[in-house]
Amino acid sequence: MLAETLAPYAKAELVFCQDEPQNMGAWSFLAPHLERITGKKLLYAGREAAASPAPGSPMLFALEQEALISTKKITKAKH
Repeated sequence: MLAETLAPYAKAELVFCQDEPQNMGAWSFLAPHLERITGKKLLYAGREAAASPAPGSPMLFALEQEALISTKKITKAKH
């Protein structure tokens, strides 16, 4: 069903976006499955891997959140 839904966007790049750090959240579980289903390498938009789910500073969190929302943090992920 997902492959059929994405079929009209066959030439588009696929970006997986999550608020949690790369080593937390759904990315590490879903990326291989989504890549198998779509036949494409996904791009990752999210926080870098970290030992903590948040930076600990409201100001730093706001800066990271803005970068994430504005898609400045899209990377070719390693998984």
